[in-house]
Amino acid sequence: MTSCLTLFLGGTVGESKWRDRVIPLLEDSNLGFFNPVVKDWDESARAKEYSVKGSPLTVEVYVITKDMLGVFSIAEAVDASNKKPGKTIFCVLRE
Repeated sequence: MTSCLTLFLGGTVGESKWRDRVIPLLEDSNLGFFNPVVKDWDESARAKEYSVKGSPLTVEVYVITKDMLGVFSIAEAVDASNKKPGKTIFCVLRE
């Protein structure tokens, strides 16, 4: 990990395309980010996610959309807001 701020892009997955709209903006802004969505979720992906989330230089962003199927992202956001209240952002997109 570098000594730069990293945005963890948590939240709705599946059919939701919010990351497709946000990532190019982050790339254009040279902001560091971590997209936890991978084709094949395995132990390595899980370990990387927890490493990023555990960094004091990470701000956890959770975006919830109408495409959310389960509740795990809500649980993650609640957990993050308790562990890192000053570094957790929660957003609900209605469209």
